[in-house]
Amino acid sequence: MLRVGVVIDTFQQPAWIRRLLEVIQSSKLATISAVLMFEPRNTRLQHSIVGEWYSRLDALRFRQADDALALADVRPLPGDVPLRSADFSPEDVYDVLFCFSPAFIRERVETSTSPIARLGVWWATDQGLADFAAAEPITTGELHVAAAADRPDGVIGCAHIGTDRISPHRALSGLYWKMERLFVRELEAAIENRDAVPSPAKPPVVPSNLQITRAAARALVRETVQKFRDSLMHEQWFIAFRFQTTDDHPATGLTQMHTIIPPRDRLWADPFVVVEDGRAVVFVEEMTYREHRGGIACLELRRDGTWTSPRRILERPYHLSYPCVFRWRGDLYMVPESVENQTIELYRCVRFPDQWEFVQQLSSGVSAADSTIFELNGLWWMYTSIRSVGRIFDELSLYYAESPLGPWHSHPLNPVQTNVAGGRCGGAPFIHRGAVYRAAQNGARRYGHSLQIRQIVSLTPEHWEEREVASILPDWRPGLKGTHTFNHADGVTVVDGLQYRWAM
Repeated sequence: MLRVGVVIDTFQQPAWIRRLLEVIQSSKLATISAVLMFEPRNTRLQHSIVGEWYSRLDALRFRQADDALALADVRPLPGDVPLRSADFSPEDVYDVLFCFSPAFIRERVETSTSPIARLGVWWATDQGLADFAAAEPITTGELHVAAAADRPDGVIGCAHIGTDRISPHRALSGLYWKMERLFVRELEAAIENRDAVPSPAKPPVVPSNLQITRAAARALVRETVQKFRDSLMHEQWFIAFRFQTTDDHPATGLTQMHTIIPPRDRLWADPFVVVEDGRAVVFVEEMTYREHRGGIACLELRRDGTWTSPRRILERPYHLSYPCVFRWRGDLYMVPESVENQTIELYRCVRFPDQWEFVQQLSSGVSAADSTIFELNGLWWMYTSIRSVGRIFDELSLYYAESPLGPWHSHPLNPVQTNVAGGRCGGAPFIHRGAVYRAAQNGARRYGHSLQIRQIVSLTPEHWEEREVASILPDWRPGLKGTHTFNHADGVTVVDGLQYRWAM
């Protein structure tokens, strides 16, 4: 077990730090050898004066029930762990120091000319207020290391979250719950000798008083417009399709799609298409605003741009969405999202397209969204996005098995992606001109904003590599606000779109 020292300058620490210490104390990863209290010689504002006051007001106004930045007392946690001064002697030996005192970094770590701990001093930083002021789509947190015995200073890990355009505090709360998990992952990597090579750290950006004032004004206007709009309109997902007649990439030419708009009282989203005996059938999530619980519906698409009336084919006492369909041994199977039930469930089609029977649970007790199953290179693969915090599902994990029934094995690189841009599936993989692609959601600007088209470069039980090759923005139809599912099979392309519509 690694020996961890914890540097603080007060016992009142953010809730994410308290949780991190609880996880360490209850795990077999490491043991907290000492809590080191550091008394700073001077205090320094983290932001400009306006930035400091805006951050405090923002935290008061948008404090959440499970707020990562809410202060919590960490004194009960260490138990019999000794409390010492941070003026530790050279014979005090630690594998790693977790530092939660910015002054200690400035006054001790940045001026140190010799190693302080074998794996160095670790601390977290963010550019949350700067990203908010600059209207950046993504807010990034960084895990830094310095004063290590065997590796250079720099950044060893990052966490990402979509920038909240109204409240930077809300974004930072989600970000630091992810940072807590990042600390734990890096401890696991250190134990397994998978230490990352640090990348150079960028200098911090401190937005000026004028930049913060302008950003605050934009946020106020945006919030006012949003409240007014929500009182008169609702968001509605719809679907669109086309039969492809050329060999162009399926993700191009979406302006030629035929749109299918639901009635005002419901939405249709997450389309998956199957061609069976010449019939093109699309399976979708259908949810009425009154029930607010989704089920799976299907409708048949015709080459002349028309379609049949949708009908419900699968309902449960919990929400269903994202009906991922695939073939195995001549039969058609479906894995709808059932995160409300904390399960991943498999169904088999017994009469196409409207009768399905439950086969088994592939997993239970896990909050996993948009699970996507497919066959490649002689194995079955499952992408799924595990809940990182609250309702955020952007940590993409990968599993493999010899059949869709399992048993499923976790990929050693999990989570393979921890980014709001690309960390959640937006459709099943498809092949075009010999290359394998998949659609991934990009929720940086908002949930369901756009899609990345990513090429699967390498996929084995030991290795995984993807690269983004294109994107699908919400610009293929006037008034579009988002697009977050894309599928292509047997010459038929389906996609969904988000629009605002006057409430009834």
